[in-house]
Amino acid sequence: MMRITTAQRQQPQMSGFSLIEVLIVVAIVGILASVAYPGFSEQTRKSKRTDAKETLMRLAVAQEKYFIQKGSYTTDISSGLKNSSTESSENNYTLTAKAGPTGSIATSFAVTATAKSGTSQAKDKDCISFTINSRNQRSAKTSSGSANTDCW
Repeated sequence: MMRITTAQRQQPQMSGFSLIEVLIVVAIVGILASVAYPGFSEQTRKSKRTDAKETLMRLAVAQEKYFIQKGSYTTDISSGLKNSSTESSENNYTLTAKAGPTGSIATSFAVTATAKSGTSQAKDKDCISFTINSRNQRSAKTSSGSANTDCW
C-alpha cells in the first residue's frame, strides 16, 4: 500500500494553459490565416466576375430587344436600354457599349464591362474586362491588355 505524505496532500492541482501553450496556438492560427487569406481573396474576386458576366448577358438580350423594336442597336446603355445603367448589378464594373458601323443603322454591337477602380475587382489581374458582341462572341482581357480565354 502506498502512503501519501502530508506535503503531497496539500499541493493544489493546477489547471489551464501555460503562456507558452497559448503563444504556440496563436502562432499556428496566424500562420494558417496568412496562408488562407490570399486564396480566399482570389476566390472572392472570381465569384464577383459573375457580376460582369450576368450584366453583359442581360445587356445583350436588351440590345436584341432594342434592335427588334427600333431596327438598330444602341450605344446609350442608361436611357436607350430599359432598366439598365452604366454600372453592373453589384457596382463592381463600369459598362460601355459600341454599335457599328457608324451611320444611321447600327447592325452590330459590343458591350464591355471593365472593373471599377477602387473595388476589389480592380485588383483582379487575370480578368479586368469582359466583352460580348452581337454574334455572342465573348472575350476577356487581363490587366496587361492581353486576351484571356479562361475568364468566361
